[in-house]
Order: sequence, then C-alpha cells, then structure tokens
Amino acid sequence: MSALRSIALLFSFLSTIPVASALVLTTETVIMPQGEVDKLFTDSLTKAIGINHPIRRVYRSTDRTGVLYTVLAESIDSITIDDGQDTIHRNIQAVMCRFDSTKTRIVWSMKDHTRVRAEYDAKGRIYYEEETSIYFWTRYCSLDDVDNDGKVDLIIVYGGNRTNGIGDARVVITLYHRGKRYSIRHQNGSMDSERHSQVDKRIYSLAPSLRNAITSVMKRMEVDRTCIFPVGWESAFRRGTLLIHQPHQPWNTD
Repeated sequence: MSALRSIALLFSFLSTIPVASALVLTTETVIMPQGEVDKLFTDSLTKAIGINHPIRRVYRSTDRTGVLYTVLAESIDSITIDDGQDTIHRNIQAVMCRFDSTKTRIVWSMKDHTRVRAEYDAKGRIYYEEETSIYFWTRYCSLDDVDNDGKVDLIIVYGGNRTNGIGDARVVITLYHRGKRYSIRHQNGSMDSERHSQVDKRIYSLAPSLRNAITSVMKRMEVDRTCIFPVGWESAFRRGTLLIHQPHQPWNTD
C-alpha cells in the first residue's frame, strides 16, 4: 500500500470520528441587537410562535442541539403612573424556539399576568392582592450550561408588583432543564409575616449544580435588596422544606 493511500485511509477513518465532540459541550448565549430582532422576528413569525405582545428581549443560544431563540415579551398597557415614567405590563410571555430548515419548533413557552383582584382563603384571610404590573427581571435571567451536559439551562425571573412596588412583589424564579420546569414562588413583604417562599418539591431531586444555580440567583437578589427571603431560608432549602416562612420572633418585653 502506498504512503499516499495510507494517509488517505487514515483521514477517511478520522472523518468518521466525532471530532467535534470537544465542541458540543461549548455553549454560548448572546442578547440579540434590536435591529437583528426586528429583521428576524417579523409579524408572521411572531404570530407563528404565539407571541402576542411587544418583544422586550431575545437571547440567541448555541449548544449541542443547535441554535435556540428565547423570546421575552411584555404587554404595554400604560406608560403613566404618578410620575409618568413607568410602564404598566399586564401580561408577559416567553417562548424558546428553534428554526429548522422546513419549520419552526417551539421548545417551551410560558405566560403569566397580573392578579387583578384580591383573593381570600377559607378563613377570610387575604393571600394575594391586586397587582399593578408584571415584568421580567432580566438582570437575573440567564442561559448557561449549568450541569455541563452541552445544553443550555434557562433561569428566568419575573415579578408582579403591588402598591409598594418590589417591596411587596410576587416573584417567580424558574429553571427550565431538559424540558421540565422547576420554580420557587416568593412573596415579598414589608412585614416578617408577609414573606414566604413556596418551593417546587422536584427542585430537591435536581443535581447540586442546578440547585446551587437557583440559590445563587436568590443570594444576588438579597444583595441587591430586590427580595427579602425568610430568615434561615438557606438552611430550610438544604432540609428540603417546601414552604419557607419567616420564623416567629417573640416580642422582648424587658
């Protein structure tokens, strides 16, 4: 066998090996410039993927499954509050999709809206009040390969404000991992008794890296003072607690 033929056979063999395997674990996410968003997400495309509100942000992610687009949209219902500067959003939605050669495929989607009236429990105690606005807290949203499986894991955060803004906001922290949703629903409050966090029990079955990604976001929110979680929430989380309340603090009468 000639040397040239041997080399040709070697390259032919190497071509059958997935040499890109070192690359499939590399993920990248960028925020698309508004001009690219306007060009790609035409009226017909947004209708096809079910977007009914103005697009606030689009993330373009590349992982071993291909290219994914995560679209965040918020309705614009008013631009005047007391100071005329804030925007009221009554509805939000998010869609992750991919564009194949012949079709658009929805990977997942979610919707939420402001709670428009107070609700009470069986004992007549209020458990949520009317909300003024709802929107994505994009500073805490991320698309990273948290568990190093070559696929992006989305953490998405949004909140619904009441009369005191974020001081009594309802906050939802959600991880999307391998097609499933894992959420923590937190209620801010000015008083200790008003604050509580409801944890999806399935979160405790996640790998430590994924649980840590969620708690890292919560710690950032505490540092930023956008959320006040119940005292001892980290210990409660490690114990697998589903409903984390603020511990009762008796009055000191001395």
